[in-house]
Amino acid sequence: MDLSTSKRIYVRYDGPALATHMMDIRDLAPSLFALSELLQAANQEINGDRSKIQVLVKSDFKSGSFGVDLVATQHLLTQLKEFFSGDGVAAVCNAMTLMSTLGLSGEGGLIGLLRRLNGREPEFVREMGEISEVRLANGESILIPLNVVKLYQNKKVRKNLAKFLSPLKQEGIAEVRLVVDDQLGCKIDETEVDALCVEPKGADSDMLSSTTRRWLIQVINAPVELSNEWKVSDGDAIFNVTVVDLEFLKRLDAGEEDVEVGDLLFVDLHQVQSMRSENWATESTVLRVVQHFTGTRYSRRKLSDQRGKDRGNEGGAPVSTLPS
Repeated sequence: MDLSTSKRIYVRYDGPALATHMMDIRDLAPSLFALSELLQAANQEINGDRSKIQVLVKSDFKSGSFGVDLVATQHLLTQLKEFFSGDGVAAVCNAMTLMSTLGLSGEGGLIGLLRRLNGREPEFVREMGEISEVRLANGESILIPLNVVKLYQNKKVRKNLAKFLSPLKQEGIAEVRLVVDDQLGCKIDETEVDALCVEPKGADSDMLSSTTRRWLIQVINAPVELSNEWKVSDGDAIFNVTVVDLEFLKRLDAGEEDVEVGDLLFVDLHQVQSMRSENWATESTVLRVVQHFTGTRYSRRKLSDQRGKDRGNEGGAPVSTLPS
């Protein structure tokens, strides 16, 4: 079953260089192609194979500045049974919501997040159901929808957003506006390009997987001088972790809690596997310390009891995301 919806997108570029209503095709073509790729990459990240998006150029041009009329058509692909049960199309992010999640329609979404970050890299990102927390080094916390985080972490989405905005780096092109179905979607000016087009962290590497799970680890090297870089073991391997649980670190700093070699920690462990050149790397981050067992106080029964509680805790359920 193929259900299609279309949204008309008018892209307008303004600036002194466009006074004649003409624009160099070497600037225009890559930008429009990147917009098409941006929508397709976002659709693939959020909807997977349940829908596809096609962007077409309309033949009518508006007077004023230099603008191009486009039509984005989303084809929702699902089985008839899934459609009537409400489990298929209802779960698909439609074209308008997709553009809102990108920030191409409205003031939030990915573009809104990048504006708030203003070139800063988050210290960590924690998934909490359909909402995610983006924590900055200064302690500032931003709560945003999970789908926005997925787009922020998608290298293809970020690169195509930068390519779409690339004409703003040309002298004389001051802003770009998107009008969706005759309503102003977003306006971006040349002063924002650096913040919106910041190179994604690890852009020269390919992320293979990103997983968050509740896990038991043992401290191998006790932290020195309150460092948050620790060496731990999960029983099979020894590896380094970065601890970003600020409340736990504050307790250590205040002397309210001590961590020694041999202690066991139940943690929310976030791991990212990536390939850089021909080298395979795994980065591990402790988002939250759920339970701390000191070397003299932990027992097999206590660990078993904690695992039982953990199974009933939704926050401890494994969460995995795979990049496009």
